Amino acid sequence: MQIFSDPGAGMGFAGGLMLLLLSMGFLVGHQLRPRWGMRWIGFSMGIAAVRALVSSLSWFRASELWQDIAAILAAGTLSALLVGLRFYVGLAPRRSVLVFLLGVLAWFGLRELLELFGMRHAAGPLASGLVFAYLALLCTGRLQSVAGRAFPLAALAMVSNPLLVLVIGQWWLGLDNVQLRGFAALGMAIVGLGLLMAGMGRLRMDLEAELARRREAEGALRRLNESLETRVHERTAELEQLVSGLESFNRMVSHDLRGPLGGMRGLADLALNGLHQGQLDKVERYLGLMRGESDRLAGLVSQLLLLARVSNAELALADTPLDAVLAEALQTLGISEGEGVVACVHAEPLPSAPVDAGLMQQVFINLIGNALKFAGRVVRPEVRVRADENGQRIVVEVRDNGPGFDPVRAGELFQPFRRLHGAEVPGSGIGLTIVRRIVERHGGQVWAEGRPGQGASFFFSLPRAPSSA
Repeated sequence: MQIFSDPGAGMGFAGGLMLLLLSMGFLVGHQLRPRWGMRWIGFSMGIAAVRALVSSLSWFRASELWQDIAAILAAGTLSALLVGLRFYVGLAPRRSVLVFLLGVLAWFGLRELLELFGMRHAAGPLASGLVFAYLALLCTGRLQSVAGRAFPLAALAMVSNPLLVLVIGQWWLGLDNVQLRGFAALGMAIVGLGLLMAGMGRLRMDLEAELARRREAEGALRRLNESLETRVHERTAELEQLVSGLESFNRMVSHDLRGPLGGMRGLADLALNGLHQGQLDKVERYLGLMRGESDRLAGLVSQLLLLARVSNAELALADTPLDAVLAEALQTLGISEGEGVVACVHAEPLPSAPVDAGLMQQVFINLIGNALKFAGRVVRPEVRVRADENGQRIVVEVRDNGPGFDPVRAGELFQPFRRLHGAEVPGSGIGLTIVRRIVERHGGQVWAEGRPGQGASFFFSLPRAPSSA
């Protein structure tokens, strides 16, 4: 018994098998990208496969009932393809089932309209051709932004179906509607292949973009880890240095506090013995010494409190003329040291800088007070203050013509309680430590230069822009 009545039926059967495979392929693609509408496209391919396979059998080709069913299947194929493609290009309808039913009715309405214009035998293929033309325009207008270079293939696949069915099958070969179903199945298979290729291109673009994002994220994470490791090492080193400094600081504080306290205790015992023996002149002398020791102890505590305050106080940075800060510092020194002592200070014009005026005044008081203390040991004391602007930094120098110091020991000057000249020069040994702390909090550095018998220069640098140090 002959199953296929003509070669067109065999073409339809082969096209139906291809459409069936494409339908399963789109259903698999739906698992990868559920928002692309591939389930509807696979549904469309499945309807077309049923229509092609059944129409290829000789038992159904001549049936009038099958002709009507085949028309419904053709309308369902195109309507499902329309819904799926609108999903694919980002125009997803809210009620896709309703749009599908409206698409079926629209196809029948379009076919009836064409029949009214006298195109009875070509009304169905022409209605399908118009739908494919709309889908081709949809691909051209919207698919370019989501499928890249694959969108022309999808648009060409849409155009190929009406060309194959109408131009080649009906007008050139003169086939009737029954015989054209084999060409329609082949054309639909070409449409499915085009959309599948476009989907693969789009999936490739998505995967490449996702891979690029992951590489960028991995790079950022790697850089973050490296920076975190570096910061952890830096913080660990800072904490170790801080702990070591605190231990050394505690030892020095204990030593320097123990000296005045022990001296006061011994003087108190001597004064008590002198009082018992009626030696009032000695008692008066011992009490004077005790007052000196208490003053020294009070000054030391005051300096320690000042060091703690400058280490923890919140900076109030503002663009401030350093000349004004220096003038206030000299006025304060004139009250404590005497106007005659401060008269030997000569200052050149200083620039403005983003500083905390109160703390910066303390820097000038300590540096100039220190310079006056050592310059006062020579016949004609002289202290000079000047500044250099070096790129993004300002360097201020306070220079004296005192006895100077050994440059090998310059690093000890800014450590607490380190006094290069011992007890011969009064002081607590904390003033330069306070200077260093204030300058570092402003984002700058402090250092000293000098030679024995040639005076000393103390420098500190300040950034032009506010620092987060």
